[in-house]
Amino acid sequence: QTILMIVYPGITGFNALHARSHEPVDLVVEVETSQFLWKVMYPTQDVMTFTELVLPVGQHVRFDITSTDVIHAFWIPAFRGKIDAVPGLVTTVHALPKQTGSFENDSGLRLQCAELCGVGHAGMQIPVRVVELSEFEAWVAENQSR
Repeated sequence: QTILMIVYPGITGFNALHARSHEPVDLVVEVETSQFLWKVMYPTQDVMTFTELVLPVGQHVRFDITSTDVIHAFWIPAFRGKIDAVPGLVTTVHALPKQTGSFENDSGLRLQCAELCGVGHAGMQIPVRVVELSEFEAWVAENQSR
């Protein structure tokens, strides 16, 4: 009998993600999901979108995630971590994007539901763009509620 325990990157990766949750946050993004869409809100910036997730490179981001209907799962493959979106509950996950990029050049840069949530589950994704801070600020100015 053989027991195999995977320590790296499992446990060490989890420890790194957990440690990040105690660092100061540069950006809070609220994500609300419903069958079969993502509502992405930047409360401090007064921006809301359903079509993409835009993040500044090198900034510590905290995602506050909830669902309006059934259990979904918030997952950006390029950032590794995923967490359930549960009706009536806000869950959080942290990320620190380290390089610029977009879904066009990295298929892992997408926000994807990773929990079978109904007939439209397979199409429940939006592209992620990681941009320089100045480009993020310009995007915010262009997309702020008026």
